[in-house]
Amino acid sequence: MENFWNEYDFIVGISTKLYDCFYNYAFDFVNNYNNRNLRLNEIMRLHDCGLDNYLKYYDYALELYKNGIHPPDCKIIIDAHDCGLTHDDLKFISNDNKLIDALSKIDTSNLRIIEFGLCNS
Repeated sequence: MENFWNEYDFIVGISTKLYDCFYNYAFDFVNNYNNRNLRLNEIMRLHDCGLDNYLKYYDYALELYKNGIHPPDCKIIIDAHDCGLTHDDLKFISNDNKLIDALSKIDTSNLRIIEFGLCNS
């Protein structure tokens, strides 16, 4: 009987140590991800037209959505359109073939983007 409890203590010790390792790894992973994401955004200075401007362009977004472009891409295109107000020669490049194909089938002349293209073309 004593042998059983000695083994049990050993198993509890190991499982506690494993739990601590996984918990610390998960905590470190999340912190590292958040720090890298913050740093990446600082470096890239991504354009975000903001909710107020996005709502101002809601009719564009709705037209895009009705033509098969899903909401995250609609937001990216609207951000590009807003960015195009200060950049006269803005080109929109994507590696999403379906997105570029969908955009080629609709009128994008009202967007301040002079060209839509694929990364590999």
